[in-house]
Amino acid sequence: NDDIESGAALARKVIETKTEDPMCLALSGFVLVMSQADVQLGILTVRRALQRQTSNGLVHVCASAAFVFGNENENETLRADSIKTIEKAISLSPKDPMRFALYLVGALAYMEAGDLDKALEYADKSLGLNPGWDTSLQAMITIQVESGNIEGATEYYKSLFAVDKDSSVSKFEKNFNISNQFIKSKMIEGLKAVGVPNY
Repeated sequence: NDDIESGAALARKVIETKTEDPMCLALSGFVLVMSQADVQLGILTVRRALQRQTSNGLVHVCASAAFVFGNENENETLRADSIKTIEKAISLSPKDPMRFALYLVGALAYMEAGDLDKALEYADKSLGLNPGWDTSLQAMITIQVESGNIEGATEYYKSLFAVDKDSSVSKFEKNFNISNQFIKSKMIEGLKAVGVPNY
């Protein structure tokens, strides 16, 4: 939509100024990845931000999300970098009011890396901070399914249904618009496994 296009255009303009400000770089790169306007440029830009600022929590938060959601080709280097950056972001942002979202990113990153125990831990932490967030519930369902715990996943589906009675696979596909198709496809499989309707 127009807002996304405008945000991406502004991010490009910031990058074109040749700024070395890590906050500007991190936020601009994050916008390019999440808008899918230019995922590769976005990832390169958040890397530049990390090179210039190693102690700013927000820079690491933006970079970790960009690495996880922008990993289009199951790149193992990006997977490793995402986990390292997430852990750094968590350590630097103990009072961040959006910490629940950071734990979600961590849960998805660890799931993608195959560490389901850590993925479950972080999904649980995310829900502990924001129990009504549908995306964390969807992630938890997926991780429970991946762990072979269909019964546990079904309990979380009940919680998801209580939050959003119109929850469906098609609604998830439309709203969870990321470049990382590995994560997205896993989540779709997880939702279908517990009976989330397709419509």
